[in-house]
Amino acid sequence: MKNPAAPTLFFFILFLIPFGIHAQDPPEVVWDGFFPGGVITGNYTANDVKQSPFGGYVMVGTRNMTYQGYGYREAMVMRVNQEGDEIEMQQTSTGFYQDTIPWDQVLNDMIITPGPQISYLATGFRDRTLLDAATPPGLLLMEIWGNGTVLFDSVYNNNNLHHIKGQCIRPALDGGYLIAGSFAEDGGGTDQSFVTRMVKNEYDEYVFADSPFMQIIPVGMSGYATWIQQFGGGYLMGGTAFTGPNTKSDLFLQKLDIDRNLLWTQYYGLQDSDNFADAFVYGDTIYVAGTERVLVNENFKDQIYVAKLDATGEVLWENTYGGTYRHFANKVMMTGEGDLLVAGSYYDASMHSQPILMKIDAETGDSLWTQKYWDYYSAGFRDIIRTDDFGYLAVGRANYSATQDKHVYVLKLDHGGETEHLQVPRENLGIPILPGVATTDVIDFSTETDTIMGIRVMITSLLHPDVSDLEISLVHSGMEVKLVDRPPHGGENFDSTGFEDYTMYYIRSGYAPYKGWWIPEGHLGDFRATNPDGAWTLTIFDHGSGSRKATDRVLDGWRLDFLVESQGGSSGIPPEELMAGFGLEQIRPNPLNQEATITFRIPAPGPVRMVAYNQLGQLVDVVADEFLPEGVHERTWQPGSLAPGTYFIQLESGGMVSVRKAVVSQ
Repeated sequence: MKNPAAPTLFFFILFLIPFGIHAQDPPEVVWDGFFPGGVITGNYTANDVKQSPFGGYVMVGTRNMTYQGYGYREAMVMRVNQEGDEIEMQQTSTGFYQDTIPWDQVLNDMIITPGPQISYLATGFRDRTLLDAATPPGLLLMEIWGNGTVLFDSVYNNNNLHHIKGQCIRPALDGGYLIAGSFAEDGGGTDQSFVTRMVKNEYDEYVFADSPFMQIIPVGMSGYATWIQQFGGGYLMGGTAFTGPNTKSDLFLQKLDIDRNLLWTQYYGLQDSDNFADAFVYGDTIYVAGTERVLVNENFKDQIYVAKLDATGEVLWENTYGGTYRHFANKVMMTGEGDLLVAGSYYDASMHSQPILMKIDAETGDSLWTQKYWDYYSAGFRDIIRTDDFGYLAVGRANYSATQDKHVYVLKLDHGGETEHLQVPRENLGIPILPGVATTDVIDFSTETDTIMGIRVMITSLLHPDVSDLEISLVHSGMEVKLVDRPPHGGENFDSTGFEDYTMYYIRSGYAPYKGWWIPEGHLGDFRATNPDGAWTLTIFDHGSGSRKATDRVLDGWRLDFLVESQGGSSGIPPEELMAGFGLEQIRPNPLNQEATITFRIPAPGPVRMVAYNQLGQLVDVVADEFLPEGVHERTWQPGSLAPGTYFIQLESGGMVSVRKAVVSQ
């Protein structure tokens, strides 16, 4: 750090083998692609990506074009499908001043608005001064519907504040959205940082919520903010600053209270120039990433810089990563097992930039691996996210030659190592939620392993007239992790409401029915230190008055997502199932192509239901749904048109459930 300035039981029985906590192997490529494909004019760049509630992945960025010999950029929004073989939506905002002069536009960051109308809300920069247009450049805010329809588009400028750039947008603690960025006073002044809060008025227009409409946050002699995040009842803001008239640049973090008043500033990096890239918050711990100039073989080279900080901004460890050639960080995130993943680029011996990922031990700062992807003329990752299957999606831009325009480059990866994603769904429960008492549902999970690598919880369906009355926790091995505690915006129902540690938004900033992934009140990662055997209890406490009808308050479905080591095709039968005389015994053949024979046993006559789920926990086939006598039975499963991949056969009868993995080959 540089000098600072100022009650139902559900049995799920699974056979697993032990494994270590780190997935040391780099992720395997699932698919990659250029978007748009083919020969299309313009350099495309994706600056930010999110998993879209409308399906697939949505990106914002730019398309570089020329007009009368002048270069300009168009604001771009693009959504590709989950398989990476189709653009499902693409919009570029050209923008022309008086139909003749193009605007220069950039979208830097976006959020998925949590409701009540789900959309993409992106911020950036719009400059109408190309070819001497009169209007000064300003802050760009654009809201886009899932089909690409622009719901709102406006630029905010001031004659005394020039080059107002929105760099990062997040939900505000006191409602609306907070934008952090930079501006230059009077056109020729130095860069300064600002934050502003925007809300939607009764006309569905975004307006400034506070006065003054921009809060200038001083940092060093000059500086520009590029990142902001809720933290400790207020915010953390990060960027790059110059601390003196002749000093080189430093990374900085600033703590702001809920009203955006400055509490403290800390500077980071080594002796030469440092540039901020990104930060990640996990509980009370902060991870900062950037680029640092380091002396390598008597020459200064750009290297990746990462630091771990406590809640006050004090350094716990810091390190640089790279080698002989220049390395740059653009994004840092946390993996399912609690390590760090850095996305960026490096220059090879031919001075061509290549996209890289780097994994770092979050506890020690040790480098675990660095992986380059393919050989390009010019390429790099700008952003990376976790996906619903515990894998990753990295985006940026790339091209193969100097004569080829750069296009958006997207790389889908699995988790890495011998791991797989398991989902344990509970459906059609119909459990009443009673006011004043705890309502519970239990998954009894039995394995032969000592640890799990990742866990998420999804409440697929919970009916309630006002969820601001609800407190929900997950309990296992005497440990309780609170998922949600009476969200202030209330509203009806939870619908596909997920909780994971490493997402971006707190549920208190959302709106019913709270679709998507939210940061839990506690830390699900704490369960990684426990043995997964035993009961996993979802506990719901209704603090309401009880004056409403009981039929309006029902838990109908939830699920657990686990990241575990692969079973390697083993079909061993857990001893619990052998003793019970119940369970799936064999799937023959496995892997299968056109059909497989499934052998199973039930200990008593009764209804039997056998179904198939994909890796996303979606029901894809019903193999059997009938009344059978006790004993051993066989049924034939034909996957038909199902895509090759891993599926899970689930047998349920007499209150017991057995699950086996089935692999459908080409």
